Amino acid sequence: MTFSPRVKYVLGAVTLALAMLVGAVHYTGICDLQAVTLDGRTVDNFDRRFGLHSERSVVRQPLDSIARALLRDKDVRRVDIRFAIPNGLEIITNSFTPASFVLSEKTGKLYGLDRQARVVAIPDHWDDWERPVLVNARVEDMFEPCRDVRVPIVLDDLQRLRDEHADLYRVITEVDFAQPDFLVVSLAGLDSRLWVNAADVYDQLERFVRFVHNFTPDLDSTRVIDLRFENQIVCSVKGR
Repeated sequence: MTFSPRVKYVLGAVTLALAMLVGAVHYTGICDLQAVTLDGRTVDNFDRRFGLHSERSVVRQPLDSIARALLRDKDVRRVDIRFAIPNGLEIITNSFTPASFVLSEKTGKLYGLDRQARVVAIPDHWDDWERPVLVNARVEDMFEPCRDVRVPIVLDDLQRLRDEHADLYRVITEVDFAQPDFLVVSLAGLDSRLWVNAADVYDQLERFVRFVHNFTPDLDSTRVIDLRFENQIVCSVKGR
């Protein structure tokens, strides 16, 4: 493969810049570790606490020792370490991204759920609220999975909906696990409740969208739309 003179010049400049950066990191004190933060707070005496070395660059620190030290705490389940160039380290614990939200029947509080159906805290300044809330999912303590075995299956289908049918995903407000034989799904702007099988949430909600698109039914008087049957959709009228 041949390159034009201009491309060769750019590649040469980039290579030189990288070489200079590597040299600065390894052979000068410009990137020697000077500051460590843990969950946003400055760590004093970080050399003694975590076995770090202030006379070494940030990229030559024994990061595994930090993780081991923190994970000895039973309340720490995850450790993320980021370089704060030129001379700092940022340590963040228990930073989980909620895939959905879950309402605890025990505390009445809203928590996050990661993809493994583990209860996690909702991060500060969280701004992505277009995710469904799971209710009656038998929430355990923080970082423990929900006891309802259907939850991980449903989370996978919800993620698939998020990836492939984002508009539908955004209007799913609640998934209720109270009934042992089916789930009750609520959609924003729709008074009716959808009954679905836990193992087929994706397919049944997609079939509901096709049904509405093809037939534009009047659902104003409909209380329940039962999607659990393969070849039919059963609607229950309000007051019956």
